[in-house]
Amino acid sequence: MRIGFIISISLFIGVVGFAQQTELDSATLKVEKPAIKVKIKKEVIPKRAALYSLIFPGAGQIYNGKLWKAPIVYGAMGTTIYLITYNRDFYKRLQDAYVIRLAGVEEDEYTGIISSADGIKSARDSFRKNMELAYFGTAAIYLLQVIEAYVDAHLQGFDVNDDLSLHFFPQIQDISDPVPIKIGLFLSL
Repeated sequence: MRIGFIISISLFIGVVGFAQQTELDSATLKVEKPAIKVKIKKEVIPKRAALYSLIFPGAGQIYNGKLWKAPIVYGAMGTTIYLITYNRDFYKRLQDAYVIRLAGVEEDEYTGIISSADGIKSARDSFRKNMELAYFGTAAIYLLQVIEAYVDAHLQGFDVNDDLSLHFFPQIQDISDPVPIKIGLFLSL
């Protein structure tokens, strides 16, 4: 058993020793350099982003590379346009009913629902107010998306990383100056 152990150790040392051979054949040695992938970031021009947003809402956000913002712009614009259409339709229907009631005819679309001409006028004015607010909301969203595209394009080059700390390092200056040693403080952001 002792002899088997000694033979095993001898074989193991021989194999390990053979594996450590450092002689290389220079003709067969090939060293491949790893491919370096460089991501080239396109330059974003803020005026162009604002112009694209003015021409077509959401285009400035797409130009800036923030594709997820475009559906938000479309949803907001679509909602306000729907509110304009909805309130305008009811405003026109109530306006027609109000004119019919003022003419003295009691049969209109709202007979049995709204009893007087003043009630129809009040409902009509309410829908008109909501329609005008929806127009204002559409204009506000349109301008906000233009401003957002412009500001986002300006902030494309702003470095936002996880290390937002301030580092102080002591530093000794070059001793070849006439003053033998200079001690200073190096600031790294």
